[in-house]
Amino acid sequence: MNDSTRALKIKRRYERQWLSIDGVTAIGLGKDNHGTAIIVSYCTNPEGIKKAIPASVDRIPVIFQFSGTINAQDK
Repeated sequence: MNDSTRALKIKRRYERQWLSIDGVTAIGLGKDNHGTAIIVSYCTNPEGIKKAIPASVDRIPVIFQFSGTINAQDK
């Protein structure tokens, strides 16, 4: 199984759990200097999030990225 497929499976496995953590706004896939990574976007609580979510899962790195608050736009 390649890294992209493994990362997608990991994302799907943990996404609901991680999104329930205070301050987490999104979970996505991306790249770092070494290849595929899971991106955890947050608006608050970086210390708590980094304690609750590991820096890597099954050799796939997890990158924490400040996003600010995400709001839906009116039409």
